[in-house]
Amino acid sequence: AIEIVGRALRLASIDDIRRGVSGIGTDSRTALDGAIEWSIGSLGADARSLLARFAVSPAGLSIDVIEPDALTGLGELIDVGLVGRRDLERPDRSRFRMLEPIRQFAASHIESSADREAAVAWHSAVHLTLVRQLARQMMQDPRATDLIAADEPNFTAAAMNELERGHIGIAAEIVALLDWYWVFTGTAIEGRHWIERVALAIGTPDPTDLRAAVLYGSLTRSRGFLASVCQQYEDAAAHLMRSIEVFDRVAALEGPLHSHALRGGAWSRFHLARNLTAQHFSRHGFDVTSDEAGLVARASELYSSAEAAFRSANDRRGLAYVLPFDGWNAVMRSEARPEQ
Repeated sequence: AIEIVGRALRLASIDDIRRGVSGIGTDSRTALDGAIEWSIGSLGADARSLLARFAVSPAGLSIDVIEPDALTGLGELIDVGLVGRRDLERPDRSRFRMLEPIRQFAASHIESSADREAAVAWHSAVHLTLVRQLARQMMQDPRATDLIAADEPNFTAAAMNELERGHIGIAAEIVALLDWYWVFTGTAIEGRHWIERVALAIGTPDPTDLRAAVLYGSLTRSRGFLASVCQQYEDAAAHLMRSIEVFDRVAALEGPLHSHALRGGAWSRFHLARNLTAQHFSRHGFDVTSDEAGLVARASELYSSAEAAFRSANDRRGLAYVLPFDGWNAVMRSEARPEQ
C-alpha cells in the first residue's frame, strides 16, 4: 500500500495528500495513514529503533554511521518501503533516507519521549563527531565540502536540537565548525542565519567558565568571518575584536585551554586582518598609498601577530593560510608608510 502513494509523496506533503483525497471520502484518508502505520507496525524492535534515528535525520544517514548490528533493521525498513537508497551523486558512499513526508509522519509517531530523546542524543553525538572530522579534512582537501553538503541538514538539525535540549555549547561548536564550509560553497548568508540563531541563545558566558568562553570566542569569530564575507565590514570588525579579547584573556591564564585559546586568537587576528584588507579594497582598490583610515597599517600588524601566534601554538594549518600574505605584507609595509 505504501508503494501506491510513493510517487505522490515525492511531490507533496502528507497533509497535502490527505486534503487531495478529501473528496473521495474519509476511508481513503484513513487508508493513507493506515498504509504508513501498518508499515511501521510491522517492524521489529531493532528496525523501530533505527526508524526513530531516520525520523530525526532530515538528510538521511550514510552507511558509515549505521552500526553493523543495525543492518538487519535497515533491511526491514527497506523491505516495507519506509527507507530507500539515495546515492546517485556518490555511488561510492551508500546513503539511505526517507521521503520527507514519510519522515515527518514517522517523527510524529515515535512511540515515547524517551525514544525520541534517545534518537536525538544519538543523532547529535554522531554528527558532532562527523562535523569535527570533515571540518579538519576540508581544510586540506576542499572536496570534503561535498561530504559536508550531503549532511548539512543533519548538522544544522543537530545544532537546533541541542539548543532545544539546553546544550548550547554543542550547538555553538557545530555551527562554528561549518563557517569555512559556508564560505567555500558561497552560502555565507545562510551560514550567518544559523550562527545568529545560536548566538542569540548563548548570550555572554560566565567569565569564570573558561570552556564556555572559548566556545563563545569561536562562535563570535565565526560571526565576524561570515559578516566580512557578506561585506558587513564594521559588524565583522566588532565581532572579531571581541573574540580576540576573549581568547587573549583565556590564553593569559596559562591553563589547560591556553594552546586552544592561543590558536583561536591567531585565527581571529587573521580574519580581522583580511576584513580590514577587504574594507580597504572596497574603498581604494589596490592603491595601498591611500590609507587615511589606517586600515592597511592595522592589517599588516595583525597579519604579523597572527603569524607569530600560529608559530607559538605550532599550528601548521594556520601558518599555511597566513604565510601567503607575507608578500602582501611586504608591499603594505613598504608602500603604506613611504617615510620608512
